Amino acid sequence: MHILAKVSIFFAISVGLSCGNHSVFNTGHIQTKDLAVEVTLERTQCFGTCPVYKVVFRNDGSATFIGESFTPLIGTYKGSIQKERFAKLLDLAESQGYFQLQDEYLKGYGGDLPSSRISITKDNKKKTILSYGSNIPKQLEIIQSSIDTEVSNIKWEKDN
Repeated sequence: MHILAKVSIFFAISVGLSCGNHSVFNTGHIQTKDLAVEVTLERTQCFGTCPVYKVVFRNDGSATFIGESFTPLIGTYKGSIQKERFAKLLDLAESQGYFQLQDEYLKGYGGDLPSSRISITKDNKKKTILSYGSNIPKQLEIIQSSIDTEVSNIKWEKDN
């Protein structure tokens, strides 16, 4: 059986088995994870050598990395994330309570530390969490770390 067919069957079964698994966005609308279309992580600069980049994973398997400074990849790169791994990122975000976390964690903002922004877009609605430094909930740290792990697992190709 073709891999795409297997993935489609997997997602159909997963959605069917998780009918009660919903997430609440800022708008208060209830959405299901099968409508998720994008996961983004942005890391900003500090006064030192903090890596500055943006990575976007999409449910179609496409991925984009934009490295600005202090990262091995500078410029725009394209890659792909396995759909199963994308689904696992979403499962992790939901299990860590991403959609119930605050929109900002900015204690001590304005110093020399980098900030990060995680966004998950579903059904044209976006939940974004902006955080500064390392004084963030453990759940958010786990999600950030998992996204970074996926970045390192992808074979990136320079986008012309």
